[in-house]
Parts: sequence; structure tokens; C-alpha cells
Amino acid sequence: MVSWFGFTLHLAVDAQYELPIAYRVTPAAAAEVVEGVTGAQPILGGRPGV
Repeated sequence: MVSWFGFTLHLAVDAQYELPIAYRVTPAAAAEVVEGVTGAQPILGGRPGV
């Protein structure tokens, strides 16, 4: 059995100005793939092809 403790910071940053756009703090045991897709939806909005 694997035990994880702590937190993970998922951060979206503007590439040109290096400013944070969005962030999410999740438990360390949360799946990275699920959090990445879920976190990107509000940022991408209705932009197909991005």
C-alpha cells in the first residue's frame, strides 16, 4: 500500500509576462491527468483547437 501526504500546486502561467493565470491546490494523492484536464477547462473556455 502506498501512502501520500502533502499537497500539489497546479499553476497556469502566462508565457509572455510570466504572471499566474489560475491555480489549484490539491491533495498529493490526486491524479495529475484528471487535475490537468479539469483545471484547463476554465482557462481555455470555448476555444476549440487550443
